[in-house]
Amino acid sequence: STKKRNNTIDFTDGLTNLNKLLTIDYGTQKRVHSSYKNIAVDEYQDISPLMNNILTKVIGDDTFLSCVGDSNQRLYAF
Repeated sequence: STKKRNNTIDFTDGLTNLNKLLTIDYGTQKRVHSSYKNIAVDEYQDISPLMNNILTKVIGDDTFLSCVGDSNQRLYAF
């Protein structure tokens, strides 16, 4: 493919790679947990299932998560 030939990735590839990394590498997940104590997500209704999966992996036990969204404007349904 063109992306492989040019050694590039697109936004979805980046999300997919991050999700895989957070799934298989507990050390990376732990470092992310300790780096972010507060996470704010605007337009939560517009995040994809993949983005939501990443978000659940980024949140640690002591992370404060704040989400804002409008169910009347959603692109995805969970």
